[in-house]
Amino acid sequence: MVFFSPSDYVHTPLVEPGEYEVEAKYGHAQLRPGDDLQASNSLGVGASVGERWFTEVYAKWEQTLADGQHFDAFEWENRIQLTERGAHDYELGLLLELERPRDRAEGYEFRVGGLWQTALGHWQLNANLLLTRNWRAEQTAAVPPQFGYELQLKYRLNERFEPGLQAFGATGDATNCLPAKQQAHKLGPAFFGAVPVGVHQRLRYNAAWLRGLTEGAPRNTLRVQLEYEF
Repeated sequence: MVFFSPSDYVHTPLVEPGEYEVEAKYGHAQLRPGDDLQASNSLGVGASVGERWFTEVYAKWEQTLADGQHFDAFEWENRIQLTERGAHDYELGLLLELERPRDRAEGYEFRVGGLWQTALGHWQLNANLLLTRNWRAEQTAAVPPQFGYELQLKYRLNERFEPGLQAFGATGDATNCLPAKQQAHKLGPAFFGAVPVGVHQRLRYNAAWLRGLTEGAPRNTLRVQLEYEF
């Protein structure tokens, strides 16, 4: 099981009521010996439902050494805002994802996570803890739930450009972590921003270059995300 694909991003807990979104993501990985997944990309459409629920559907593609470029899965992602905006020094959210892979032998992939965000002056910090489990897969009994995390730090310079850092990691089984060298941890600089393109319309971007810190992670990962919000 690959916990994070090259195009995965850091989720945030806040929901913008009345927002619609079209999104594109791309990521490319420089592989280590024995790795197979080179790149991933996806297209999604989403909308807020009420004031605290944002739902989005993706079509996902992958490029591997074995199969080249191919359609990989459909994914349904949901973010639920748990705290009232501005009521605390932090914001909390819940992530629920369901993925149906092209390969039916893989069953379904279900992911649940807690989303946390806080502000430290001009800095914004996000920290998320995630659990992933395959369901109705031929090998479900042999694959326990997997644990991972997402971290993000950005300096709120201005709306159009915000520098920062991103980190992703996966430690293996939730109850029995892999040896440190085999875990997948990556960290690197990131850039964020939003450009108004019309009345109540924005083109939002973020990109990162992530360096693998352990043998279980790709040597380098380049990821880009574009969102058209209206």
